[in-house]
Amino acid sequence: ESERLRLEAYQKLSTASAPTAADDAIDNVLEELTDRYGDPPPQVQMLVAVSRLRRTAQKAGLSEVVVMGGNLRVAPAPLPDSLQVRLQRMYPGSRFFAQTNVISVPLPVEPTDTELVTWVSTLLGNLFPAPVPVDAGEAAS
Repeated sequence: ESERLRLEAYQKLSTASAPTAADDAIDNVLEELTDRYGDPPPQVQMLVAVSRLRRTAQKAGLSEVVVMGGNLRVAPAPLPDSLQVRLQRMYPGSRFFAQTNVISVPLPVEPTDTELVTWVSTLLGNLFPAPVPVDAGEAAS
């Protein structure tokens, strides 16, 4: 209930969401908050989910992931032909605007906040998969 503690938690999540933060930084903040205050309420769980989504978008090089009307707008999103085909196959009605590197994807019908965050996370994972780390042993050969 303390404003200072709430702001401190927001700051920690913001820092953990940065693309340069360790991969487990958000998990560490959540663990610390759980240790300190007990099981997080749904609002905190949503904040953590949004932090994870923000980090995913930043790592993919995206600066814009915005709901506009009945569509999700994602930019800049330079998609090679293979991913443009995947976009159309997985998300019918989607459009890719090559001139501006913008993707527009119709939203699911009336999703809850939780459903929307999950859906956007899945979409970003499908279109911008995380690079597979190279094993140091394989890199040397």
